[in-house]
Amino acid sequence: LQKELAQATGLSNGFVSKVVSRLAEASLVERRTEDGRAHPRSPGLLLDAWAQVYRFDQHDVGRFHAVGRTGPAVLEGLAAKLANQDGLEWAATGLAAAWHWTGFADFRLTTIFVSKPVFDAETLDLRPVERGENVWIVVPKDDGVFYRTERVAGVNCANPVQVYLDLLAHPERAKEAAADLRSHKLAWAS
Repeated sequence: LQKELAQATGLSNGFVSKVVSRLAEASLVERRTEDGRAHPRSPGLLLDAWAQVYRFDQHDVGRFHAVGRTGPAVLEGLAAKLANQDGLEWAATGLAAAWHWTGFADFRLTTIFVSKPVFDAETLDLRPVERGENVWIVVPKDDGVFYRTERVAGVNCANPVQVYLDLLAHPERAKEAAADLRSHKLAWAS
């Protein structure tokens, strides 16, 4: 399994082995010698441990304003424009992705991970602002945020685990959305 993890994540076999060893030392995973696989002892405990060390503020967050009557309208407009950006990987996260994954509550703030800085905000009809933003364009500190993104109702969404972690650092009704997402999409972690 460690070899499969290394291939899926693009990390070296040695690095994956060290991570699995540290997780085993912390009693977060157990190794099964008969098949050589490592399994979480408690997926919920593993997710909670990850949430304790995850730092959304380590990403580079650009604050913008986009014209739109609702959060979903802003997200749909951005999704259409981002789809036309050559070589750009992107995924909604936070409240926008939670809304797509579970239908939890309307939202005002649209948060989108992008694989490279957006140099021409005007192309996306975004206006940089210092406050009053309704869009966060986020260049992540690593590409792991794009692992297993999925298209949901026409929008690229980060994996529910990533969305959950991000919601814990977001405003509005993000904490409630995180609990809702966990109960609906991450039931194995409850």
